[in-house]
Amino acid sequence: MAQPRLPRLDPALVMQLALVEFRIDRMDLISGRREARFIKARAFVVWALRTLGEPLSYPELARLLGKSCHSVSINLHQRAIVFRLFDPHFAAACTRLARSVCNAKKEVYHGATCH
Repeated sequence: MAQPRLPRLDPALVMQLALVEFRIDRMDLISGRREARFIKARAFVVWALRTLGEPLSYPELARLLGKSCHSVSINLHQRAIVFRLFDPHFAAACTRLARSVCNAKKEVYHGATCH
């Protein structure tokens, strides 16, 4: 029997974590500016909300980040995969969040292993 999927993460909480982790403000997160740390923060939000828990759709993620086209979310998700492979800071931020979610899942599912 498959375990039920973890519920959706709170987008506001994930966005707040991105602001702290990448040392930016909310306007930077939803702006169109292309400075690396802004792009990485947006990619972190997209990765977390697509990967951990019930995923948000790409159009939902685009709206969350103030974008009009879901292709921006798809591109950020692809970038997040590359950042996780080659950017130690980005990978560490993802790992910290994933571990937090995993620990919460263990509590919800009474110590079941987290995959």
